[in-house]
Amino acid sequence: MGRPPGLDVVDRWLARRLAWAFTTFLAAGSLLYLVIDTFSRLDSMARRGDVLGELWRRNAFALPQLFLDLSPVLLVLSALWVVGALRRHNELLPLLAAGYGPRRLAAPFLLVALGLAPLVWLDREVVLPRVAKARRAEELARQGWESPRPIPDNAGGVLVAGRYLPGEDVLREVRYVRLDRRGHEAWTALADVARVSSDNEGWVLWRGHAITRAARGAAPGHAALEDRVEPLPPEGLFVRTSIRRDDVIAAIDDAPSFLPAREVRRQLARTPGFRHLEVQLHDRASRPFAALALLLLCAPLALGGAGGAAVTGRFAACIGIAASYYLVTSLCAQLGAREALAPAVAAFLPPVAYGLCGLVALARSP
Repeated sequence: MGRPPGLDVVDRWLARRLAWAFTTFLAAGSLLYLVIDTFSRLDSMARRGDVLGELWRRNAFALPQLFLDLSPVLLVLSALWVVGALRRHNELLPLLAAGYGPRRLAAPFLLVALGLAPLVWLDREVVLPRVAKARRAEELARQGWESPRPIPDNAGGVLVAGRYLPGEDVLREVRYVRLDRRGHEAWTALADVARVSSDNEGWVLWRGHAITRAARGAAPGHAALEDRVEPLPPEGLFVRTSIRRDDVIAAIDDAPSFLPAREVRRQLARTPGFRHLEVQLHDRASRPFAALALLLLCAPLALGGAGGAAVTGRFAACIGIAASYYLVTSLCAQLGAREALAPAVAAFLPPVAYGLCGLVALARSP
């Protein structure tokens, strides 16, 4: 008997079962998180006197983040649950006898994974940027001194700060270096304190010196070509630069940026040396297809086998594949941020590699 062509009632039935299982797993995981988080923080929220408001602020951010992070593995677990139910109820054998091989049965699972991709994109680009802003402001207000990485701007300057207090926008132990066309140090400002200017067009530096460097290769001892050192004025020295407050925050925070892609592009235009943001920008395009890449590999694996211990081993392998995907993704992101991999390669390597392996596995399935 040949395999049924096209999508039919069996495909819709399997797709609905997978979608229902995914929704159930997602709701159960979210509820479990809410219960644990609420009881662990109930005392501190009660002391602040705004339990409901604090719950809303925390969970309005946490639940979209959980969906973004866990939706690929939850979809794999949902597929395993559906396949396990088919085996328990002796429904898989009649389907195989009717011509629905593992490759054919995997089709509705892959369609559900493909349908999940735009939801992940909307969560990352629309929902999270809106709900994360207030939460991020509260976290910054509670943070102590941080040490940001050097921040390059788009005009040949580099801002270096020993410490940064996010809640008050204060930089300490500040050094701003402006380079010439050959990459040599042309002008330097050293200051104890710096604050972002009121118009957000630069930084105001206090208590320090400005140093104009002598031209490289000049004859030593020539008065006109020696370094010129001047104290900063009492009212502070305004240094115009494209570096903004958000750029300093990005320099101290290696966690994913919750800005939409267009804002990340603007930040990269201001701070072109932030490779971790380049990786995150490419991750916006690759992340929605993580579930599809995993199911390409796991669906034919779970649907194959005759039963018994072999099926248990296949299910365990699927869980291991899903866990390894997160490890590989994290490793590639770190390598991309440290310039060991190109940003696009770091973001797309995991889904492309797992997806190609899945296509090979799918092609070998009956």
